[in-house]
Amino acid sequence: MRKLLATAALGALVAAGVDARADEPKSAEALATEAYDLYQAGRFQESLAVYQKAYEKEPAAAILFNIARIYERKLGDPARAEQYYKQYVAAPDADPELAKKAREFLATREAERKTASSRAPAVTTVPDTEPRATTTDDGGGQVEALRIAGWASLGVGVTALGVGTIFGIVAMNKNDDAAEICNGSACAEQSGVDLIDEARSAATVSTVAFVAGGVLAAAGVVVVLATRSGSGGDARMSVAPALGPRVGGLVLSGGFW
Repeated sequence: MRKLLATAALGALVAAGVDARADEPKSAEALATEAYDLYQAGRFQESLAVYQKAYEKEPAAAILFNIARIYERKLGDPARAEQYYKQYVAAPDADPELAKKAREFLATREAERKTASSRAPAVTTVPDTEPRATTTDDGGGQVEALRIAGWASLGVGVTALGVGTIFGIVAMNKNDDAAEICNGSACAEQSGVDLIDEARSAATVSTVAFVAGGVLAAAGVVVVLATRSGSGGDARMSVAPALGPRVGGLVLSGGFW
């Protein structure tokens, strides 16, 4: 999640003259980096504590968003997440795109409260003080099924590429054998004609296998990367054809947010 926004939001601290010498207290940027490392290690409570220290040193809006995200997605505490999302959208340095995500979360929370209130019996006057944990957006079983399908597609693609390689070698050998018998494209002997036909057939199979294998392998890589665990963010991947005068292939690109 853009290294949980810490480095980008706090990089200006160095230019502002923060003294990062080892014998002095850690800077906000150093604390934010440490908090991110704890987050990556799955130590979410410790990560929160260090992020809060970083915010005390430098009240950057990005830190508020990181704290809210951990409460929402890793600790299942939407009430605390809501608190920090509200602070984030009110901050003057909030990123517009991330502020939009925060507002969507807040709107969902408000809709849940209204729905719960409308379904409550008329005699009930005590509100539900226990916030209901929101469902994470990991996809559960669907994500796991996609990951398995991605590995399967990758395996079939690699196998097809291997088949293409084998038939490509066969085609070259057949052509070499035919060249020893024939004079260019003209061939007086039937054995030479047969070798040329076999070479063409093998080359066709090789081409088809390479194309299919490349597509399947690329699709498998995209699915596996997009469903990888532990990032907690969104994956954006794309596959595009790459063509030239003598080569062809696929280009895989994307990133995680």
